[in-house]
Amino acid sequence: MRVLDLTHAFDNGMPVFPGLPDPSFQHIAQVEQDGYAMTSYSMLNHIGTHVDAPAHQIAGGDTLDEIGLERLVTDAVRIDVSHRDPHGAVPLGELEPGLSGGTAATSSSSIRTTRATTGATRTGPAGRIPTPTRRAR
Repeated sequence: MRVLDLTHAFDNGMPVFPGLPDPSFQHIAQVEQDGYAMTSYSMLNHIGTHVDAPAHQIAGGDTLDEIGLERLVTDAVRIDVSHRDPHGAVPLGELEPGLSGGTAATSSSSIRTTRATTGATRTGPAGRIPTPTRRAR
């Protein structure tokens, strides 16, 4: 099985929802100078790539530490709609073949799935999120 990590890097300057405070990541110690690494993190728990545990909205729901990793790994179908207007609708007819086990055309390739229970939609904006290697200087 191929595992794909969809996490975006956490970094100073990462985008947050308007009105939320910016996160801060400060290096306290570095292996090269101090013999160990330590970083201070200050951020809200709903920024960047994250998991909303059921307890976030359901009283008595599972908290993150109660969710086994097997619940976070699943077969998925990847649908690339990054070629479309980011504010426009995606016609269901464009998605149905891939979701029903057939093949759906995308901008860069085709997808084929059999029994995926999760869909990952590539819309394109992730490529514009600043990262340490992609940040404008």
